Amino acid sequence: MAKGRPSLGVDVFKTRLAQLGNDEYELVGEYVNTQTKVDIRHTTCGTVFSMTPNNFTTNGHRCSHCNVARRRLGIELVRQRFAAQVG
Repeated sequence: MAKGRPSLGVDVFKTRLAQLGNDEYELVGEYVNTQTKVDIRHTTCGTVFSMTPNNFTTNGHRCSHCNVARRRLGIELVRQRFAAQVG
C-alpha cells in the first residue's frame, strides 16, 4: 500500500489498461502489484515491453517503440518545413 491508497488488483489494472490505453494494450505478464514491472503488449505495433502498472496508470507512460517513432516523425516534419522555407 502506497500513500494510503489501496494497491490495484489485477482486474482493476486490466480495466484501467483498456480504458487509459484506448483498448490498444494488453497485460501479457503476471501482475504482482503497482510497483512491480509487468509485460504489456501494444496491440497496434506488437511491441511487448516491461513497465510498472503505476507508470502506465498514474504517470501516463506508454509504448516506448511508438514514442520514439512519433518523435522521429516530429523531427522529420520540422526538417521538411525548414527546408521548404530556406530552399
